[in-house]
Parts: sequence; C-alpha cells; structure tokens
Amino acid sequence: MDQVTESGTLVVLFKGGEALIHNDLIQILLYARNKDFSIILLTNGILINNKFISILKQINVAFVQVSLLCLTASGNFSPCPGFDMVLGNVYKDSVRDIWESSPSIKSLRKVTNASFTAYMKCDSLDYCNICPAKLYNESGGDMFKIDRCFCEIAKSEKCSAIK
Repeated sequence: MDQVTESGTLVVLFKGGEALIHNDLIQILLYARNKDFSIILLTNGILINNKFISILKQINVAFVQVSLLCLTASGNFSPCPGFDMVLGNVYKDSVRDIWESSPSIKSLRKVTNASFTAYMKCDSLDYCNICPAKLYNESGGDMFKIDRCFCEIAKSEKCSAIK
C-alpha cells in the first residue's frame, strides 16, 4: 500500500475469494485508513456480525458490497456464483431460516485463513490465492484439501517474483 500511496492512488478495494477470512483484515483496513485511502470491501456477508459492523464504522469504510448469496433457477442458495456448495433452497425454507440456521453457513462462518492449515505451512503462501470456492469445487467438496495444481501456480508466481 505504501507504493500505491506514492503513485497517487485514492481508492483501495478488498475482495476475495472472501476478504473477511483473512486473519489480518482489520489491521490491513486500519493501515489503509491511516494511508487515507477510500476503502471498498466486497464480501458475501456470511462472516459479518455486529462487532465487525462496528469496526467498519470506526474505520469509516466508504462502501461495502454484500452479495446476498447466489440464487439459481432451482432456488438453491450458494455463498457466491462460483461456489458449488448449496446452503439451502428458497422453495423449501425462508431466506431468514437459511441465513440464520443453515448448517453450511454456520460451518462457513467458522472458516478463517488459519483453517487452511496445510496451506499455512507452505513456503509459497504469499503467492497463493486461497479461494474456498475453487478449492471446494476442485476437490469435490473438501475446501481444506490441498490442490497441487494451485500449489504449482503459487510456486511459479513465487519464482517469477524472485527473478
């Protein structure tokens, strides 16, 4: 952020995967605020709670866009358009019941970057885009399973950055 501040950048946008799973997001937002950026946050909203809303107000985030889950023609809700996990079905349950009671949403609300323990040990982590949707879809439903293809991409990115 220091470099883009020097270049005259005024706005910084945080998105994902899901930005809210980053363990240091609040510190990063505070740093962006101290650099006087206008801050935009894109999220699926699953991890937003009253405490986080209070923090966003204190930081004075300019804009928060919440995608209220992806709704398919069959009535299925998923965390985002690229995420094959079904959280509920609007034809069987109310949106409120899905939002508050879905076992899948409850489990997703517990996920942080630290939940991806195998990835946290990787020496190419700084070059890895941990996207729960991609990992879930590619593994057939286990977002915590290491996908060697994504690891190779991260290692290649690391090599390119070092050169």
